[in-house]
Amino acid sequence: MYNMVVATDSADRATALGNGKSTWSLIAATDAAMVRNSVAAGKADVLVLDTSSPWVSEDFMNELVTLAPDAVRIALIPEMETWRAVKASRFAHQVLSLRSEPAIISNVCDRAMSVQSVLSNQSLRALVASAQHLASPPELWQKLSSTLADQNAGAYDVAAVVGTDAVIAAQVLRLVNSAFFGLSRQVTRLDEAVSLLGFTTIRALVLEAEVNRSVSPVMPGFAHHAVQQHALTVAHVARSVAGKSNAADSFIAGLLVDIGLVLLAAVEPEKLSTAIHESTMQGLALHEVERDIFGYTHGEVGACLLGLWGMPMTVLEAVAHHHELPTFSGLLSVREVIFIARDAAQSAGASDPYDQPGALLRAEDLELDAAVAPIVDNARSVATDAVLAKKV
Repeated sequence: MYNMVVATDSADRATALGNGKSTWSLIAATDAAMVRNSVAAGKADVLVLDTSSPWVSEDFMNELVTLAPDAVRIALIPEMETWRAVKASRFAHQVLSLRSEPAIISNVCDRAMSVQSVLSNQSLRALVASAQHLASPPELWQKLSSTLADQNAGAYDVAAVVGTDAVIAAQVLRLVNSAFFGLSRQVTRLDEAVSLLGFTTIRALVLEAEVNRSVSPVMPGFAHHAVQQHALTVAHVARSVAGKSNAADSFIAGLLVDIGLVLLAAVEPEKLSTAIHESTMQGLALHEVERDIFGYTHGEVGACLLGLWGMPMTVLEAVAHHHELPTFSGLLSVREVIFIARDAAQSAGASDPYDQPGALLRAEDLELDAAVAPIVDNARSVATDAVLAKKV
């Protein structure tokens, strides 16, 4: 059981969230003092913040980041108030519409807690800490994140940071000019690349480049290039089929979907070699034998690493559970988009070298939500076109 604090003026809304949830202990907090007291008493695993309540201010949310750094923070915003969503996203792990059905909110809370259990796994944290060059975010990533946190930062400012590392700047420009992005002309200036691709995409490209440069697998025979190509295909498809609100996080999650596998190849080469051998001998996907050998999967390793770097909860969830069939219902989450993109990549022949070949989704899986089938068809078409055109 975990503790949820609902900060809201509406006791009815708080009660609705708790209906039928035997795994929750719910506290309806109708003022800031009640929230602070719950946090102080250790009764705030999840904070659901109704931003329409006047006392749930930007300053108060900022205070909660300090008071409850380990709590999952979910902000509910009034419909169409984009400015409030942007502000809340600086403090909340996830932002939902105030009009969301209680079942949707409770599902998000449950999923977020499953990710928290991954992030708090001491064995995983010790593994990531053993890779000292990755236990904290790479220097360029930190500088870029700091620049992007400045509301006055522009393309020139971002390009100036990226340009301090000639190797990564060259990689960004090379990828920008590849068929992957489908631009109609050659881009030679970093500031132009930033303007065309947007801050989020540039941030993801820099992170992926730094991680793969920092992590140099020492395991003989590790299919590093194939893993990278598969991830790039997944990112391309995910961004193509995700809704506008999820496109950025879906791209990042796809690009970094197997970063945990790359990390294992660098710090646990003997164990990973054993796992690969076992999966081959048994005719299983690698993730199906990892838990017996490591005690966790490479998806959980990746989520733990990215969690230490402060990546969004939606990305962590997608990476941690990317091999698990999601329950399709309603609007697609980033996790669901990534699973669909992985299925499309597998179907198109851009397979994960350590997974079983072929489609991941069966006809009966698509019957769970009638809206999913056409999205899956579109994703498979995008992946096939990309592979045929050698875009990735």
